[in-house]
Amino acid sequence: MLCCDIACGFIYYGETRHRTKIVFDTEGREKVRQMFKEMHKYFSQRYTPKVKISKSCNACSLKNVCVPELNKNISAAQYISRKLKEEDG
Repeated sequence: MLCCDIACGFIYYGETRHRTKIVFDTEGREKVRQMFKEMHKYFSQRYTPKVKISKSCNACSLKNVCVPELNKNISAAQYISRKLKEEDG
């Protein structure tokens, strides 16, 4: 579209104020294509894979959307009850 090759880019993490250089090579592009295929497969099957909780969850901007604590051994009803109690108290 721009009639040029773009060799790299940067991802900036606002929460940690950290910038990471990303090299756009053939291997990376293929990896992204495979991830998109997998995401589309999950979406068409209406399947949501379990999240893998790690220390990086605390700095993630999607933590409130992903809600990794739901992956723990509690039921959805228990989680909702706990959240309602937090709002009341």
